[in-house]
Amino acid sequence: MKKKVITIIISAVLTLIFMLGSFYVTLPAINLQNEGFWMFLFYSAVFFVLAYLAINFIGKKSKDKKAIFEIKIKKKLPVIITACIVCLPLIILGIGSIISSTFFNANAYSSLITVPEADFAEDMPETEVVNNIALM
Repeated sequence: MKKKVITIIISAVLTLIFMLGSFYVTLPAINLQNEGFWMFLFYSAVFFVLAYLAINFIGKKSKDKKAIFEIKIKKKLPVIITACIVCLPLIILGIGSIISSTFFNANAYSSLITVPEADFAEDMPETEVVNNIALM
């Protein structure tokens, strides 16, 4: 039990160092509606899981000479928790992208501006000379 706690602490410290470095490089906006923020959390969760697994497998020897790692899953609960930690940011990102899409918010977007009725022929008279063109 003590070894598991130490492994989790070391994995958390390595993940924190990874998060600080990647946050410095990518600078994701800390906003729940920003996809970059959720991807940052997803990559951090994946890094934590990989660091935890790597620390667990360091120094373990397999009884079978052909096998590189000996993986024994005694309980399924840690696997389920790990899968939830890794998949949760992706699920939230997907649901947020669907809910905030323009398809579901068409009424809100349609009332942002008012379009006045106009006649193009009256507003833009014909010109014969090329020097008359309005420049921006």
